[in-house]
Formats: sequence, structure tokens, C-alpha cells
Amino acid sequence: MASFILSFLLLILGMQANRAVGCIERERNTLLSFKAGLTDPFNFLSLWEGRDCCKWTGVVCSNTTRHVVKLKLGNLALSGEIDPSLSLLSDLKHLDLSMNNFNGISIPTHIGSLHKLKYLNLSNACFSGTVPAQLGNLSNLRYLDLSVELSLSCMMSVGNNMWWLSQLSLLKYLDMSNVYLGDVPNWLETINMLPSLEVLHLPNTLLNGIPSSLSDVNITALKVLDLGNNGINSTLPTWLWNLTHVTYLDLSFNNFQGLIPDELSSLKSLSSLFLKYNNFKSMSPRAFRNLCNLNTLDLSGIGFSGDISEWMDALAGCALYKLQNLYLGYNNLKGNLSGWLENMTGLSSLDLSYNSLNGTIPLGVWEMPNITYLDLSSNSFEGVVSEVQLNHLGGIQELFLSNNSIVVRCSDDWIPSFQIEAFGLASCQNYTPIYWQLSWTALERGGKTEDVEDLEQGRFYSFSPSFWLVIQGDERLYSNNILDLLESIDLSDNNLSGEIPDEIGDLWALQNLNLSQNHLSGNIPEKVGKMEYLESLDLRMNNLSGTIPQSLSALTYLNHLNLSYNNLSGPIPTGNQLQTLPDPSIYIGNPYLCGPPITKNCSTNETIHGFSEGPTNTSNKFERLSLYVSVILGFITGFWAVSGSLLISKSFSTQSQRPAHTSDQACARLVSESHSRRCTVDT
Repeated sequence: MASFILSFLLLILGMQANRAVGCIERERNTLLSFKAGLTDPFNFLSLWEGRDCCKWTGVVCSNTTRHVVKLKLGNLALSGEIDPSLSLLSDLKHLDLSMNNFNGISIPTHIGSLHKLKYLNLSNACFSGTVPAQLGNLSNLRYLDLSVELSLSCMMSVGNNMWWLSQLSLLKYLDMSNVYLGDVPNWLETINMLPSLEVLHLPNTLLNGIPSSLSDVNITALKVLDLGNNGINSTLPTWLWNLTHVTYLDLSFNNFQGLIPDELSSLKSLSSLFLKYNNFKSMSPRAFRNLCNLNTLDLSGIGFSGDISEWMDALAGCALYKLQNLYLGYNNLKGNLSGWLENMTGLSSLDLSYNSLNGTIPLGVWEMPNITYLDLSSNSFEGVVSEVQLNHLGGIQELFLSNNSIVVRCSDDWIPSFQIEAFGLASCQNYTPIYWQLSWTALERGGKTEDVEDLEQGRFYSFSPSFWLVIQGDERLYSNNILDLLESIDLSDNNLSGEIPDEIGDLWALQNLNLSQNHLSGNIPEKVGKMEYLESLDLRMNNLSGTIPQSLSALTYLNHLNLSYNNLSGPIPTGNQLQTLPDPSIYIGNPYLCGPPITKNCSTNETIHGFSEGPTNTSNKFERLSLYVSVILGFITGFWAVSGSLLISKSFSTQSQRPAHTSDQACARLVSESHSRRCTVDT
């Protein structure tokens, strides 16, 4: 007993001695060599100093051996080269270099020497080229993420084979999203040799077809299968029905055809199913019978037609009542919502947009207790929606009723009971300032409103962190700073009038501003140049006048500009960001603009047209311009009438010439005084 206690104490003392020593010197030097090859613009690795490397940022050491076992360096904006000395960290089990920017270099082959690695994450780090087969040496690997963001400088492929993957028999998680696999004819055979695999993400990899069957299905441990957006042209493969543990299945954006069969019901663990945008012809009425765990179903755009109630009969049973998210948009479904939708009380998201549904919206739809997203737009619904129904939507965040024959009727003093983020009521008949009420009440309560459609009842008054908004004579003060959070404002194609306020420049975070197709007048505010993150500015088809502010050239993120069909005049500003927008059509319809990129040159004494002195009525400006042109034309006509008469009358006597000459002069004076009076000369 005494010897056991002594041994235990010696072990404790040894562990304490290791902690006192810190990390192993050889591994400390390896980390410094690794750091030397990196570019660290934000100095995240500036703390890599001192004797104990186990205390450095992102470095984790074993508590017993003091070997470096983890490098967690994801999302640090690192770039540069990965020094080969990294392979000397022979005890490394976890390596995360994700969310960095290695500027298109290849994945180093020496990573394949880290034989104890269990976790390797190189995702979205801008590696490119061919994935090295040496990664197949990492036989202890459980987690491998090589996914990339789509970019011309960050494109990866596996060449024409991926057999090296078959050596990773312990692999549980594999993500190769956006890695090109189009040249691999046997990709499924390789994947099928990974019996421990639970998660497989292969979306947008341009898979070279899909086998309809497998002699032996070894990937039955799969819980997540994502093969979306691959253009697969096939019927649903039969080996899918062996994946009885799968909870998430995404086959969307392919060209799967034929029948959704009964066998789908064998996937009893399924909780999320995405089949959207395929070309299925029909669905077995028993396909969903046993899917009692299904909470998300997306069948958008798969070509279904017929009465929607018949399709809902196919969901009858436990699936129908447990669904939380149902997406059936962009089909050709007919019928109405009565008799089935009111019973789906568990729904939080429902999309039935772009179908041919009709009838009124049942009261039970508005009383669904958990609904946060409701899209019924672009159908043929009719009837009246009042504040009574809308007030039941206490938790609604996104509501779309656009392009129906719905009448929205609420009292003038109605205050919504919900905080909306996005809504659409375009082409509905509205008898209240409902658009303004919904959007500004959301702002007043701290909501985030980014998508505001058809503010047809309002007028454009002021945007500032603290402002009065007048809505049909009702003044409201908004004094919070919620507008600082706005990233997008789209108020296009409404009846907005008045001038664009200078305070719009205070929306410093705004990325998109669209005020096109309104009746806005006055100048473009110089303070637009303060919106430093603005990427898109669309002011076309208004009555704006004056010059284009030079401050636009300071918007370094601006990549879309449209000022066409206004009354702008003067030289088009040059320099900086405007030089990257050479398309002359963005200025078309402004006849008094000059300078590149349009063909009209600016003269040295170019005058500013467009009546920039103030917000005068545009029609008055054109009347005045028309008057000037008519006076000039009238004077020229009178002048030639006088001259012609004099030339013709040379053969007459002096006495007969004088009355004619006098009459010509009188007519010329009258024409010059008023273009609307017509004079004739009797000879």
C-alpha cells in the first residue's frame, strides 16, 4: 500500500514538473518556424513568445506529455505558406486552418505525415489545385472538411480518382462542398468503403452520375447526406432506402425524375427532406406515411400539379401534424386552403407561393400559434384581410401576400402586435397606410426591417437617426438609432415625392439604396458620399436635377449605379470608383449631362441646365424651355417672312413698299413677343 502511495506521489510530482517546464522545446521551435512562413495582418499570433508555447493563441498541449496536440487557427485571416516543419508535430491530433486566405496555394503534401490527426479542417481557406493523395495516409482521421467557397482563385478538384479516401476507414464526417469531382467515375464506390461515415456533404461538385444500385451498401451509418445542386439525371437510386439512420437528406437542384416511391417511408429517422427543383412526375400516396419525425419538407419547384388537398392526403398521419416547415412554392397546385391547413398547428414556416391556389384564406391560418414565415404570394386568393386576422400573427417575422386579389383593411389607428422583418403586399388593395404602419412600428419596437415593398400610401420626408415621420397627417417621432442597422432600402416604383433629404448620408451601413421610378425632385445630396459601404445606388426615372455630386467617386464599394432618365446636367464626375463604371446607359435620358463615358463633350463655358435652384415643378421647367425654343423659331420665321417680302416687292413703287415693310416689322415684333400668336402679311 505504501509503495502504491509513493508511486502515485511520484507521478503527481512528474506531472507538476512537466507543467513547470512548459512545452517541449523542439515543438516550440517548430511552431516558430511555422509562424515565420505565415502572414498575420491582424497580429493574432503576436503572443507567440515566451518559453511556454502551450499558452500561445490556438495551441493546446497534452496535460500529461506536454506535446502539442491541437492547433486551432481558424478564422484568423492568415495567409502565406505552410512550412514543412509542421510535420514535426508528430503528436498533433487536431489541425484547424479554416476561414483563412492562402491565396490559391495547393494543400501541402506534408500534412499527410501527421499520422495521429483525427480532425483536419481546411475549409474556406482558399486552397486550390488537386487534393493530395497523401491525405489518405491519415488513417486515424475522423473529421475531414475540404469545402471551398466558389471563387476563380480558390478552385479545388480531386483529379480523376479519389481512392485515397477509401483508406480513411474511421472517417465519420466528410465535407467536400464545391470541390470538383466531375472526372471521378467511381465516386460512390469509394464513399461506400467508409463504413463509419455519418455525415457526407457533396453539393455542387458536378458528380459524374449516380449508380442506381449497390451490391452491398456499407454506408448505412449515414445520418446526413447532401448531394444538392449536381445536375444528376436519374431516378431515385434504390440504395437510398437502406439509409435507415439518415435524418437529413438533400437532393435538391438536380434532375431526378419519375416517381417518389413507397420506399421513402422506410427512412423513419428522417427529419429534414429537400427535393426541391427536380422533375418528379408523381408521388406515391404512401411515400410519407411512416415519416413521423419529419419536421422540414421542401418540395418547391418539382412540377407537381393538381388539387393541393390530394397532395396533403399523401402526408396524412403523423407527418402531417408534426411538420414545422413546409415549402411547396413554384408548382402548379390548385384548390384552396380549407379543410387541411388549419390542422397543421405545428407549422412555423409555410411557402405556397407561385401556385394557382384560390378562395379566401381561412381564419385558422391566421390563428396558427407558431407561424413565423408565411408566403402566399402570387396566387389567386381573394377576400378581406383585416387587423383582426393580422393581430393573431403575434410571432410573425416574414409575411408575403403580394400578387393576389386580397383587400387589406385596417383602421387608421391600428398598431400591429408583431415585429416584422420582411413583408410583401404588392398588388393588394389597401385602404390604410398599412405599409408604413408595419415597417415603422417594427423600427420603433427595435425590429429589423430590410425588405419594404410598395409604400404606396406614404410620402418621402426624412431619414435620420431622430426624425418626425408624417403619415397621412399623423406625426410620429422616431428617436432611436435603429436605422444605423439598415443594410438595404428598396422603395422603388411608388408614389414618393419631394427631395431626398441630406440626412440619408447618416445611414453609414447602407449597402443598397433603390429609390427608382418615383417622383423625387431636387438635387442628389452631396452627403450620399458619406455612405461608405454603399454598393448599389439606383435613382433612375425620377425628376432629379442639378449636377451629379463629386462625392459619389469616393464610394469605394460602389459597383452598380443608375441615374438614367432624370433632369441632371453638367459634367459627369470622374476619378476613383466612377472610373470602374464605364457603361453610358446609366446616364441615358439626361440630355444636359456631358463628359465620359457618354459621347457629349463638355465645353469650357458649359452651363448647368435642369433648374437646380430649387424643387420647382418639372412641368413648369419644360414649359419655360418650350417657350424659349418657340420664341427663337418664331423670330427666325418672321425674319425670313420680312426678307422674302422685301425681295419680292422690289418691282413695286416706293409708296407700296413702305406699308408692307411696316406690316412685316409689326408681325415680327408680335411673333417675338408671343409664340402663340399667328401673323400674316397681306401683299
